[in-house]
Amino acid sequence: MTEQEAVIRIKKHNEIHSRKEPFYAIHIAEALEMAVEALEKQIPKKVTLVFKNDYDLVYCPRCGVRFIQYGKPFCGECGQALDWSERNG
Repeated sequence: MTEQEAVIRIKKHNEIHSRKEPFYAIHIAEALEMAVEALEKQIPKKVTLVFKNDYDLVYCPRCGVRFIQYGKPFCGECGQALDWSERNG
């Protein structure tokens, strides 16, 4: 199962059970939301490129922090996995 498939299954499970068991579901929903957020950070997202003059500026797609050093696999600020394929391609 991929991270994306896990996110989809957790969200669906949470939606179904929060309607059936409202009191119990509050605690489970919170835990599942935390799990989804952590899993979504593991799915690489393309860095945001902004071209200015003769050079490009690169930002995290999740938190917007600007990268000074290129090619890191994760954002040092928020932990988002990064896809540098457009930058390197």
